[in-house]
Amino acid sequence: MRRFIGCPLFVIGLLLIAWGLLGAVRDFSGLYSAASENPMAEPDVPEAQQGANMLGHVKIAAIGVPPLFIGLYLRRGKRNC
Repeated sequence: MRRFIGCPLFVIGLLLIAWGLLGAVRDFSGLYSAASENPMAEPDVPEAQQGANMLGHVKIAAIGVPPLFIGLYLRRGKRNC
């Protein structure tokens, strides 16, 4: 029973962390790739908004940490999901 609860929690936590971190890295790389292509142009999204977007993605990743650890705890010793 614990494995059936632990595996979905583990996978959900892992997906949330991956989605959040990839979104933050995508925003970060977009910020500097646009600046390197045309340094004098105004960015499509202001830098302050980019920072807020990155922080939002990091918050999504942080939401995924508790389900990941709870899933790991419930799966203790089980290597297959």
